[in-house]
Amino acid sequence: MAKAPTVHAAAPDAPIMSETTKRRSEIPRAELELEATATPKSSRPQPAPAQIAEVTETTECVRPKDDDDGVVVIRDISRLSNISIHSDMLLQPTFFPWTLSTLSNACWRITNLSIKCTHIPTGTWSALLRFMSLPHLENFEIATDLVVCSNGAAFRDLQYFFTRHWTIHTLHLQGVERLDTPPTIRETVLPDLSSVMAHPIWIISLLEMQESYPDSLSHLKSIGISTEYYQFNFPFNYELFDAALVSVGNFSGTDITLTLRFMCEKGVSSWFAEHVALGMTNSVLCRLTCVSHLVISGGFFVEIATYAKANLSEWLSLFPCLQTVKFIDIAEEQMKKLGDPKFLMAIAMKCPKIKTVRIRRAVDLDELRRTGLS
Repeated sequence: MAKAPTVHAAAPDAPIMSETTKRRSEIPRAELELEATATPKSSRPQPAPAQIAEVTETTECVRPKDDDDGVVVIRDISRLSNISIHSDMLLQPTFFPWTLSTLSNACWRITNLSIKCTHIPTGTWSALLRFMSLPHLENFEIATDLVVCSNGAAFRDLQYFFTRHWTIHTLHLQGVERLDTPPTIRETVLPDLSSVMAHPIWIISLLEMQESYPDSLSHLKSIGISTEYYQFNFPFNYELFDAALVSVGNFSGTDITLTLRFMCEKGVSSWFAEHVALGMTNSVLCRLTCVSHLVISGGFFVEIATYAKANLSEWLSLFPCLQTVKFIDIAEEQMKKLGDPKFLMAIAMKCPKIKTVRIRRAVDLDELRRTGLS
């Protein structure tokens, strides 16, 4: 099957050319890599520029000829609905105006915006967040690579962005400003929010908003708390993790899916062990009556089986209303260890309310309780 071409949105005012002599060097390096419906006649492997955006519907474009390199230039940027800015280059001074122009031209169609950059000054984040106005934005992400190297977007700028984008359903924040204490959100934001993944400080701020605005976050069903891996491998403060879990315990929602994402291996083993030692009466996990579904993520980096398996079955038994458990983003070798039948039986025996554990596939614990290990 022929491979779909790499598709680029030309910079503002750039001429659209279909001649085979058009070279990729004529396209600004601040490129948008897009998915389009065109299929190249050549199956040669295509170069992989920085992934910046994709288009989800048919758009008028210049199609490649037999001896073209498979590049397709989008003629109408305003038709973009999914944009992923996954290169620092697009937010550097040379290309920043072009990026803002592209976002502005497509603003009425954009529903999904993902920004994954590593070394971006706070001032640039401020200019970007205060400039953007995306009336139909539903899914919004600001993240970095594994290592968090800078302070990222400031709380005040993100809050200002949220007050103007009430349509957001899904929110993912990683590597944004880290404050010593949870900041107060002074007006209700994100009324349609259904899913959030963020640093504990942000989870605390969002959930505490409900204390001042009881009708807020009425659609929230998925809460994700994430540790972060910092430059120079500084340890993560797991006291913040527990503080965020206290906020989850105070949340008025029901049938919540809680995701715990571990991106820093330091302190993981002791954190699981400490909750087991606290037991049924003292661990904050015993207060999470709103949590019915648990997802544990290792970020493809933290060895959950190595650090937590010894305490995991007892740790899971601390959740009072847990029905399902799922392990994701875990290396294959670690998945094999978690899939040990004896380990699954230990969960089945110590956690009678849990119905299903998914480790690559769903395991019915009720069936395991009936049949035992065979």
